[in-house]
Amino acid sequence: MGISNDMILYVRHMVENYGEDYKAMARDEQNYYQDTPKQIMRKINLYKRHHPQEYEALLTSRTKQ
Repeated sequence: MGISNDMILYVRHMVENYGEDYKAMARDEQNYYQDTPKQIMRKINLYKRHHPQEYEALLTSRTKQ
């Protein structure tokens, strides 16, 4: 199963802005589907499995800001 471009953009936005704070992600205005923190975590874990280097780069670039 592939990951849609929309989901990739969603996950990138969340990780860039909140790191791994899933509760804060659930309150973000771009959480159009009103995902719970647990649902967001599942999406991010799926992204991590398919794009581990990109995920690490997102976290690393976030900590440098």
